[in-house]
Amino acid sequence: MSKLKKAGKAIGILSGASATASLLKSTGESVAGSMDHIGSMSATAWKAATKRPERLPDVPADMAAEDQFWTYMQRFGKGPEHLPALRMQTCQAAYMSALGASGFLAMLFVFPLGNGIVVDAARLIVPTALAAVTVKHAFANWLFRNERHGSFREFLKSGDWIPRRW
Repeated sequence: MSKLKKAGKAIGILSGASATASLLKSTGESVAGSMDHIGSMSATAWKAATKRPERLPDVPADMAAEDQFWTYMQRFGKGPEHLPALRMQTCQAAYMSALGASGFLAMLFVFPLGNGIVVDAARLIVPTALAAVTVKHAFANWLFRNERHGSFREFLKSGDWIPRRW
């Protein structure tokens, strides 16, 4: 190695320039590898998102409500052995979302409205959404308890709105 190269290397080590160059080179290689990985993950996610779902055949409208229920259950790979777990899950979900909605409404008494329209609207959105989720789970629980396909209107007319595990 020539004296000039040795002197240049010594100056680079003392000034930190060679360490900086090495750091920039390795960082650039890492970033390039990460970008390739992110690109392949994005491509995979895009393919999955744009893939058309398999179209299931329609259930005839003239089929009995009980038969429609079991047809839908079969479509989702569920059978009679899954009903107790489904009843329990929908019952627990309904009660938990109702508890959450009640908690948020109770907080309105502790911290009353009047902080501006945007803040007040945001504070009312959560209990409203949780109430909607409660009704959805209560309806699903009603379907699983009756073991028949029924409309939301039939659910409301039945008066049997309280979720149960049996």
